[in-house]
Amino acid sequence: MANKNIKLTSAEIGALWTAYNECSSTNCFYKHFLIHLTDQAIKPIIEEAQLINDRLIQYMEDIFTEENFPIPKAFSDDDVDFTAPALFTDLYALSFVYRESRMMNIFYGTMLGKVAREDILNFMEDGLYSSIRIYKNP
Repeated sequence: MANKNIKLTSAEIGALWTAYNECSSTNCFYKHFLIHLTDQAIKPIIEEAQLINDRLIQYMEDIFTEENFPIPKAFSDDDVDFTAPALFTDLYALSFVYRESRMMNIFYGTMLGKVAREDILNFMEDGLYSSIRIYKNP
């Protein structure tokens, strides 16, 4: 992140906060799904989606820290009761990953045209390619 002299624009801040909240909220679903899945063929798909989210969250946290920006108070394990019974079917879990990746394809693709800083542009591009990979997986 060699953009020390270039401040984040409002569009970049908004995009990062939106992506951060989206990734953190979907991780809550993924963790719940992984506890209750019975179809082992679906498990690797959800695990990959969660790993991608974790990587994107870490990248965003690094940007926020470097910019002396507060890290958003987003969704976390505190927002999920992991002892609760299954709330969703395995097919719903798979459908959720598919539909979430479609939404993020649109989000990252749109944000590519609204950000200017190279590191943020690279992040949005990585997010787009990652969501495409998930979309093509199921």
